Amino acid sequence: MSMPIHPYLVHFPVAFLFLEVFLNLLWRWKGEERYEAFSYLVLKIALVSMPFVMLAGYMDAGGISERVRGHFILAVCLIALTIVRFYLRHAQKIELWQGSMKRFAALLLVLSAMLTGFTAHLGGRIAYNF
Repeated sequence: MSMPIHPYLVHFPVAFLFLEVFLNLLWRWKGEERYEAFSYLVLKIALVSMPFVMLAGYMDAGGISERVRGHFILAVCLIALTIVRFYLRHAQKIELWQGSMKRFAALLLVLSAMLTGFTAHLGGRIAYNF
């Protein structure tokens, strides 16, 4: 039996997505643009790493079985949400956090954190067989 790689790789996008939330909160609190710029970089790194992590999970699981289906669906939703968030951030720059878009951007950020947590929880249940 070969050693699965997905459990080792998955911690990178999870950590980056939660770091992005922290950096956005720090930016809103301190008002220093460097935190927002760093959060954007972290978002890009998370987004680039996600397909590789999903591919590793797919290969480790031997496809999409009933056992991993929910985890896989949430992971696809998380990637889709991250792409939307990246596109909005890229297109709007920090104006995304101004005016009427501010609440929408905050909602997407919170949704992303929650979806990351739910996806990770289901993955942990698979890894620890409970």
